[in-house]
Amino acid sequence: MAMEIHHEKHLCSCEIQAKEQVANKVNGVRVLGNQLLVEFEYEAEHQYFNTSSKTLHSTLLYKTQENNGKATFRCDINRLKDSTFIQKVISAKLSSLKIHSQFHREVAKKIIKYARKSIHRSFYDNDRSFFTLFAKVTRTHNMYHCERCLELQAMENLMVELQRRNCGMVPATKSSVEKLLKRVKVVAVEEEDEEEEEYSRKRKMRRCVGENKTCTICLEEFGAGDGDENMSHASCMPCLHVFHEDCIQSWLDNSHYYPVCRFEMPTDSNT
Repeated sequence: MAMEIHHEKHLCSCEIQAKEQVANKVNGVRVLGNQLLVEFEYEAEHQYFNTSSKTLHSTLLYKTQENNGKATFRCDINRLKDSTFIQKVISAKLSSLKIHSQFHREVAKKIIKYARKSIHRSFYDNDRSFFTLFAKVTRTHNMYHCERCLELQAMENLMVELQRRNCGMVPATKSSVEKLLKRVKVVAVEEEDEEEEEYSRKRKMRRCVGENKTCTICLEEFGAGDGDENMSHASCMPCLHVFHEDCIQSWLDNSHYYPVCRFEMPTDSNT
């Protein structure tokens, strides 16, 4: 069953059982002195969960188990006093079982503590003896399929796509800009001739600016023009909205939508 995994958690547990053995030989080889024998068995359990985006409750979908093998560690019991040595040897055995190093120290400390606590003084007096520990190491590997992560991932993918497309805005064609954008002189409304009965298109543009004294792109006021303190140059669009020349040119170089009314100008993709 294939499933996209968004979160993972690794847990490790170690169950230890002791059984005291007295023997003179191991596999036909005579043993001298008191020995500690640790038998390792390792298994991994993989659990797959689905986490709801609304309740954040995780539901177990299925799980699998695998046995990763066995290993044996043997040393003189007196070496239990050397914690560093025991930890290194146990770590090597755990590595051979492909157990992650982050769990080695915890397992080794547990074995050392259990052995020191369980071995009685009477055992030391029994020559050629083995004290055997059985350590079952289980790694639980939890994997989560998170609906909330799917939603966030979809939003991130959308944002990346919008950024790639420049939020859906592409430059307007130069020919359309030259055709539709008109250069005008801006004057205040109160300076116009109120007795004039007919207004040319240019005069209507001037009146529009008189009501909007700032450029809606940079939000700065239209400045005074050359030779006339009440006049400045600007660019007017067919919708009669007026902007600083540099502002609207820069805008249309990046977007084919009008800044105010969002009228769509021609682009290379639709010409």
